[in-house]
Amino acid sequence: ILSDYNKGIFTPNLVKTIINIAKRKNKIIIVDPKRHDFSIYKGATYITPNFSELKQATNFPDQKVKNNNNLVIKLSKVMIKKLKFKAIITTRSKDGISVVDSSNNYFHLPSEAKEVFDVSGAGDTVLAYLASSILRGDELRTATMISNIAAGIAVGKFGTSVVSQEEINN
Repeated sequence: ILSDYNKGIFTPNLVKTIINIAKRKNKIIIVDPKRHDFSIYKGATYITPNFSELKQATNFPDQKVKNNNNLVIKLSKVMIKKLKFKAIITTRSKDGISVVDSSNNYFHLPSEAKEVFDVSGAGDTVLAYLASSILRGDELRTATMISNIAAGIAVGKFGTSVVSQEEINN
């Protein structure tokens, strides 16, 4: 898991080295990007940008364009082809979460948030639950569904907070 806040720790050389080592050992690499240029993450298995980050990474000309399924699919396919990701899992705030994979399969899940108090940490929650679900052996769709539920719970709390398995089960 590379949670890159773009604060200088993950240099291009370090990220490339980590991805190469992980790939040689047949490990899954999940990246939460904060950079405008996703090429640093080339070869990662999964990447989890938000919609704004996806638009920036593809140099989409209209940064104010509304969130829509077709645009997410189109931009994700460009990034997958260019950077060899297995899938892009795009968090879309009130519009939920979308997954596009390297086989041109895709699905969209609506937001699970009942109320939104604070979106801080929602992306981190998605990353954590996605990784733990995949490592447990869940398929990408199931892992994404669980992550989406967890994010919906997280934004219903004040500040950054832990989402327990019990809360997800309920």
